[in-house]
Parts: sequence; structure tokens; C-alpha cells
Amino acid sequence: EVHQILLAAPPKFRRDNNATLWKRYLRFSRLAQDPTLIACPRCDELCPSPSTAKKDESSYTTQDEEFPSAVMTCQACQHIFCRYHGDTHDITRQSCREYMKNSTQIQESVSVLERCTKPCSTCGCRLVKHAGC
Repeated sequence: EVHQILLAAPPKFRRDNNATLWKRYLRFSRLAQDPTLIACPRCDELCPSPSTAKKDESSYTTQDEEFPSAVMTCQACQHIFCRYHGDTHDITRQSCREYMKNSTQIQESVSVLERCTKPCSTCGCRLVKHAGC
């Protein structure tokens, strides 16, 4: 239903009225037509997913059953990024599986720190409950 609304622009909706709104409309209609498009985190250009894009001879192979075809290259700015996590990790150096493992470990550490410490009433630094500033 929403898909059909996006594809059928109202007759009074013209490109002359508001250029920014028109660009947004075109972007959303492209996304509605092809939901596999992914926005580049650097330039915000819509990039085709690796399964639909032309295969390049990239040396970055992070084949993973959980995260297939993770390496994306923006055709507009040549930025290399992760299809699933954007720029949160360097896909050329760290696989998605490694990133998720590290992310989970960090979340667990933060959880332990929050559970075992309290903020200092003066400076806000995390302290063991019986210690002072």
C-alpha cells in the first residue's frame, strides 16, 4: 500500500515546487522499487547490494554465512564499507563476526561496570561503592 503511494506522485507534485522535496521523493521511490539499495555512509549515495552489483576483483573477501557479501564499494565516492554495519568497523581489517564478538564483549563489560560501580556525587566518575573520590 505504502509502496504504491510512493510510486504514484500526485499530479500537483512537481519538481519546480520544492527541489529538496522532489529529490527526497525520487530517493524514496528508488528505495521502494529496489529495497536492496544501501546508502553510503560517506556520501549518502544509494548503492546496489553486492549480489546485484557488478562483481569487482576486490581483495577484501570476508565471506561469512551469517553476513554474506558484507563488503560494499560506493560507485560515487569509491568508499569501502560494511553492508550490515556501515562505518562502525573497518570491513577490510575486521570481519562482521569479529566486530559482533568485540561489540558483545564491550557491552558485557559496560554492564558489569554499571552493576558494580556508582557515579561519584562530586565528579561523576564511576567508583566502587565503598571508595571515595
